[in-house]
Amino acid sequence: MANQPNDQPDGPPSQSGHSDSQNGQNMAHPRPEKLGVNLSTIRYLDGSVTSLHLKLDSLMEMMRTQMGQNQQLPAQVAQLAAQSPRRDLPLPAEEDDDFETIEHRQLPRRQLPRRERPFRDMTSRREIKPENGRQPSFAPFAPAGRQQLASPNQSNNPACNDPYNRETRSTFETKPRTYIKRSEVSQFSPTYPDPDDLGMVSGGKRLVIAEVMAFMERLDGDISDGNPEAENQVFSFLDTLLSDPALNRWNSELAAQDRRRLWYPGGLQAILNVLRQRFRQELAIASFKFKQDRLWLGDLTDNTGDDPDLNQLTAFIQKKLRYARQMGILDGHTWRGVMIQIRSQMDLQIRKYLPAPRNRGLTGRIYGYG
Repeated sequence: MANQPNDQPDGPPSQSGHSDSQNGQNMAHPRPEKLGVNLSTIRYLDGSVTSLHLKLDSLMEMMRTQMGQNQQLPAQVAQLAAQSPRRDLPLPAEEDDDFETIEHRQLPRRQLPRRERPFRDMTSRREIKPENGRQPSFAPFAPAGRQQLASPNQSNNPACNDPYNRETRSTFETKPRTYIKRSEVSQFSPTYPDPDDLGMVSGGKRLVIAEVMAFMERLDGDISDGNPEAENQVFSFLDTLLSDPALNRWNSELAAQDRRRLWYPGGLQAILNVLRQRFRQELAIASFKFKQDRLWLGDLTDNTGDDPDLNQLTAFIQKKLRYARQMGILDGHTWRGVMIQIRSQMDLQIRKYLPAPRNRGLTGRIYGYG
């Protein structure tokens, strides 16, 4: 830069009563520290801008050189092509020319009869265009249920292609396969100890069902969708679901011919009915338990005594409903009357907060059976 700023700042203004010699001494004092920092910053920025201009000049020179080389490239290519002894490629074949294009190379066509000539264009790059301006159809990739018949010989009846149902001796509509695990069904053991009379006991890692009605409800939940495949899976490992006298009843007391008669006409429900008739609780015992047991307010207190244990309320209602089913007094029409009897066997303090049942749809959800 031509003119550098004066590094010597003006001295502080002279005060009244001070002489000129005092002002001269003040001018000779060193500049303040803040002003020195600002001047150093200005010098740094000035040097940075100067170096940047130098770098840009060299970069622009490199770009001009590269552009000049690019302009000379077409001329060099044309000169090399003119010096090459190789002849020019033939023009694209017309409709009547005896040339065929194979991998972007035109070769003389073999002299074959007109009707036996291969395709004229066998290039690997072909553009698929829709015919008559129509858009491509994705019908071949549609689900099987939406596809049309591929051949007029196929039947319009969807049941013709369905598998055979060995239970009804007829075809049935296919449904998604149901995979049932043995551990999810639990095991039925009528003689398993059940001190709380809940019908289900957690025996280690597996749930053991000690009451036949609870076992039937468990299986009904797995096959409630009406899929015959689910019943076939349960029947395939039915031996592993039974234990103790239930297994003896199925394998020893019933002959193989009797088991086949039960399975093919009636299916799994007929087998469960045989087990229910054999292992259901006596009517007198079920009636005594239904009328005898009561639920007190102290039964709902947990170990800490802070919050009520509502699991005890649910277990009490489940036991009472199971006894009512064993007695044969519970169905879709008598549910409200049975629930009123169960509620009357609860403590008065519980009934104050538990509303009376009105119907199965609304109040059933309150009791856990909606």
